[in-house]
Amino acid sequence: MNLKVLVVILIVLVIAFVYVTRTEKSPQDMPEPVGEDTKQGYWEKPIPEGTRLVTDRTPKFNVEVVRRNEGTQPVLEFHITEEHGFMVDGISVEFWFRFKDDDTGEWIDDTKTIKYLCRARLGFNETLVDKTVLLDTEFQHLGIDLLSTTSDNWGAQVVEWMRVMEPAGT
Repeated sequence: MNLKVLVVILIVLVIAFVYVTRTEKSPQDMPEPVGEDTKQGYWEKPIPEGTRLVTDRTPKFNVEVVRRNEGTQPVLEFHITEEHGFMVDGISVEFWFRFKDDDTGEWIDDTKTIKYLCRARLGFNETLVDKTVLLDTEFQHLGIDLLSTTSDNWGAQVVEWMRVMEPAGT
């Protein structure tokens, strides 16, 4: 009697296993996600209606760096504007540590820079605010406490962008 029960259980398990493996969808069979909640960058989507790409002018960016703490994490915020009022996608910011020379009082830039990709879009005549957490491992060569640094200790500039747009009527 016990042997018959075990055989029946084994057959049911084999049938269940075959069913699950044959009906399981592969990643290629899964539909593409839609909507604003995807991980796709703005520069990978069609340009917004009522805009056109700018190819004959170069954007001019300004970056203000704000250093603050979120709990026990040092955070660097980038406030990015564009002087022509262009809409810009795929902005990459390069940032670095700066320290004041004790003898001359001049600011000296560390040679190590870190590149950060802003996934959000800079809108027409707007300020894009994005942030990153500063990691001790990235700056351990300096031997500093990142939590005690200020905005003055950080420099940043836009080094790349994916596309630039303006209203279609201009």
